[in-house]
Amino acid sequence: MPLDLISPNKRLTRIPGRGVQFLPGYPEPFKREIAAFLRTASSARTIVEIGGGGLSFVLEIIDIPGVERIICADPDFSSLNYHEIIQHYDLDRNYEEKIDDKCILMKCNSERFFELVESHPFIDAFVALRVAHFFSPDEFRHFLISAGSRIIKGGYMVLSGFGVTDHDNPEKLSEFYEHSHPISSQEHYRRLDENQPEAHALMRDQNIQRDLLFFEERFIRTVTEQAGFRVVRGPERATRIVDGYIFQKL
Repeated sequence: MPLDLISPNKRLTRIPGRGVQFLPGYPEPFKREIAAFLRTASSARTIVEIGGGGLSFVLEIIDIPGVERIICADPDFSSLNYHEIIQHYDLDRNYEEKIDDKCILMKCNSERFFELVESHPFIDAFVALRVAHFFSPDEFRHFLISAGSRIIKGGYMVLSGFGVTDHDNPEKLSEFYEHSHPISSQEHYRRLDENQPEAHALMRDQNIQRDLLFFEERFIRTVTEQAGFRVVRGPERATRIVDGYIFQKL
C-alpha cells in the first residue's frame, strides 16, 4: 500500500487537476459541502483527516464552532507546512494562530496508517479524501473497521475516491476505469495498463500508482454497511472523475 505518492512540484499549485491532493486555490465544492454539513449536522469536536497535504480542508473547517481538535496527517510532512501555505496563497496570518491552537500535524506513512487511526479513540468525524482508492479490497475493509472502531456512535466518516463514470459525460466511463482491467475477484479493483499510452500518461500526469480501487456505488454501499455505517450523502461529484460520500456510524 504505497502512500508516498506526491511529488514536491505538486505541493503548491493553482492549476486544477494537477495531482491528487486537495490544494488551496483548487476549486473543490465537495470539501465546502463537507464543511457546511459538519457545521449543521453534527457537534464534531475531534476531526481526523488522513492525506490532508495542502491543508485546504483544514482551512475550511478550522472556524467551525465547537471543533476543538483537528488531527491532520499526510505521508509528505512538508505538504503540511502551514507557514509556507499561508504565505503562498496570501492568506490571513490569523490562520497560523488558529492552526497552532487547534491542529496536530503529523507524518503518516504506510506503516503508521492504521496505527494512527487506532491511536485516536472517540473521533467525531474521520475524513480521507482521495486516499482509500489506493487500497486493495482487503485493506479497504480493514480501514473501515479500524476507523469505525474509533468513531463515536452517530459520528461521521467522509471518503472520496476515483469513480467509475465521467461526471461531465455520465454515459461515459472515466478514463482511469476505461484504461484499466480487474486484478482480483472484485471487478472494481483494477490495474492501469502501462502498455497503453493513455494509461501511462494518466499515471504520469496524476502521479498515481497502477492499482486502484474504484468507488463503484453498489460496492461502496455494501462494504460500508458491513462495517457499521449508513450512507448519509453520496455518491456526489467531488471532481469530474472522483465520487464523494458522507457516512454515519450506526
